Amino acid sequence: MLRTGGNIRYDAKVDLYAAGIIFFEMLAAQRVYQTGMERAGVLRQLRGADICLPSGWPQAQLVQQTKIIRWLLDHDPAKRPSPIELLKSDLLPAKLEVRDARALALRQRLTPRRTKCPPSACA
Repeated sequence: MLRTGGNIRYDAKVDLYAAGIIFFEMLAAQRVYQTGMERAGVLRQLRGADICLPSGWPQAQLVQQTKIIRWLLDHDPAKRPSPIELLKSDLLPAKLEVRDARALALRQRLTPRRTKCPPSACA
C-alpha cells in the first residue's frame, strides 16, 4: 500500500500480505486452533507488530513455510517479496515440471537399455 498525495494506492505487496495470511491459515487449520474464537485470536497475534506465531505452531516441521509466512507478513511493504522474488526464492519447491523432468532424466540414465531381439532369439 502506498500513499500518494492523500490517496492510497494498492500494489502486489498488499496482495502478498493477504497471501501470507491465507497460507498460514491453510497450514494452521486444525493444528493450532479449533474454534472461530481461537482463530480470531491467533490471527490478531499474527498481525501484531511482532508477527507472533501461536504456541502450537509446528515451527520445527515447517521451517521453510514459517520463513515464507514471516516474509509475506512483514509490516514494511518494501521488505515483502514481489511475486517474482517469492517464486525465484529457495523457499518454494521446484516447479513440478522441472522436478518431473529431472526425475525422468535420472531414471533414463539409471535404467539399462534394452535392445530388441528377434522373437526367435528371445524365446
